Amino acid sequence: MLPLWPLAIIVIANIVYNLATKEIPTQAPPFLALSLAYALAFALSLGLHFLTRSGEVSLAGDLSRLNGASLALGLAIVALEGGYIMLYRAGWPVSLGSLTANILLALALLVIGFALYKEPISLRTLTGVVLCLAGLVLITTKG
Repeated sequence: MLPLWPLAIIVIANIVYNLATKEIPTQAPPFLALSLAYALAFALSLGLHFLTRSGEVSLAGDLSRLNGASLALGLAIVALEGGYIMLYRAGWPVSLGSLTANILLALALLVIGFALYKEPISLRTLTGVVLCLAGLVLITTKG
């Protein structure tokens, strides 16, 4: 069985993330708010790097092991977090905005996993996709 503690961290962090994002004041400049968040994230990440790194490799040596994926991740984080701020400012409720985005994300990653990484898609998975799409229709339509 796969370990569950990483999922618990993700769920708890996502709850805090969405609530904090929703609570950024409308008058606050969104990308300044992100800059403050990133300053804290940078300090914490760098501190955790030094606490958890193994061996005697220098920071320059550690940096040389990185590739463009770290830069792509940085761009994606700004787009993701800016998108969530704008989603909530556009009036999406916290109970539906993240759910809708994550269902669409899961569906896109299912296709990407199949197409790029040759991950199998079973009949059970396809049934789940149909249920997700039906749920998406139910939660996003008025009636």
